[in-house]
Amino acid sequence: MLVENFMYNFKINVMKTRILIVLTLAISLVSHFSYGESNLSGLNSNKTPIGKWEIKVAPEGMSEMPAVLEISQTDDKKAFSGIFNMMGNKVDAQDLKIEENRLSFKADMGSLVLSFDLSLKDDQLEGKVNASDGVKGTVSGKRLDE
Repeated sequence: MLVENFMYNFKINVMKTRILIVLTLAISLVSHFSYGESNLSGLNSNKTPIGKWEIKVAPEGMSEMPAVLEISQTDDKKAFSGIFNMMGNKVDAQDLKIEENRLSFKADMGSLVLSFDLSLKDDQLEGKVNASDGVKGTVSGKRLDE
């Protein structure tokens, strides 16, 4: 019984460490979004995801982690770029798609790829994040005043 408890606790600690690593990497998302056509026609200009967002990433079973997401649009209005900064880490985002009130992208954190699927409602972002190692979590955010 003592060995079983030890192994159980060991496995839990390993899992918590992996989740922490994944989330640390997720928070360091710098969003340099994929190139392509955008479909923002369903949103008025103050309801687009373009701007600066305070983000909270909450992996299952862990505390929320703060981050900042900045999204901008290129001069030709066909591509997006952004910066996701979590705990001082920044990464490029890939495969960005913005259609009406949906925002999705991937962030290659080195040892993990994080996939974000978010929805925009008023000045709030909400959705999910999935890591390539199977860890899942929720994401929420609010627009920061500039």
